[in-house]
Amino acid sequence: MNDTDLHKQALDLAIESGAPPEDIEFHQGNLDRHLEEGNEMNTDDFLRGQKDCQEGIPAKQQQSEDYQRGYAAQYQHEANQDALTDGH
Repeated sequence: MNDTDLHKQALDLAIESGAPPEDIEFHQGNLDRHLEEGNEMNTDDFLRGQKDCQEGIPAKQQQSEDYQRGYAAQYQHEANQDALTDGH
């Protein structure tokens, strides 16, 4: 699976899970930027950032931009989910 597939998968998952519009727009924006830039991201770093956020580990300093993006994407996703459920 390449980076474009990962972005599409994240967008599809957000849509299928009934995520709020701002979450879907966030993932669509990531996909659009990825396609416009033509850059391949380091998916391992992105997924590591997501995992650290999921596990409640504070964002690590001196990490790649892809790590930071993964952490931020997960943080935003969780904030949107909390807003939808009023934190329940």
